[in-house]
Amino acid sequence: MVSGEAGKHETSAPDDIVALGTRRRRPFALDTAAIGSLVGSVVGFAPFVIAQLRGGDVVLGEAAVRAMQTLVARGAAGIASRVGVGLGWKLGAVDGVSFLNHEGGGPGFTSETRIYPATGLGIVLCMNRWMMPTKTHLVAHRLCEIIRSRTPPRRS
Repeated sequence: MVSGEAGKHETSAPDDIVALGTRRRRPFALDTAAIGSLVGSVVGFAPFVIAQLRGGDVVLGEAAVRAMQTLVARGAAGIASRVGVGLGWKLGAVDGVSFLNHEGGGPGFTSETRIYPATGLGIVLCMNRWMMPTKTHLVAHRLCEIIRSRTPPRRS
């Protein structure tokens, strides 16, 4: 349930009391946009990143990839993404080079999935560290930019 304040979503969390096989739920506020996640290993993400860079595959069709990578809202959307958002992607640019990314993390880990469509570079980065509020995400952003700056241009 979305409350009246933009960005405030009300949901429920399990209570400690379990009676007759049901759980009571108590509401809590989540001060964020709607969120979701993909969970997997770096190797497991490779087919997804490749499909995004190639413009689709058998599972993730061309129209779906195009829709995901299309700007649907402008504005700062993440730690380094200042252009806006697509469907599941945040859009940004550094030194005139556009990228799509999705950062993640929680206690003990930070992740960054990033693609540079114009250069054909995809990066899936996982770190065994997480520091609030954004320190490890900034490290992930900088690492992606270092990798990009040292990657030769794509051959035509």
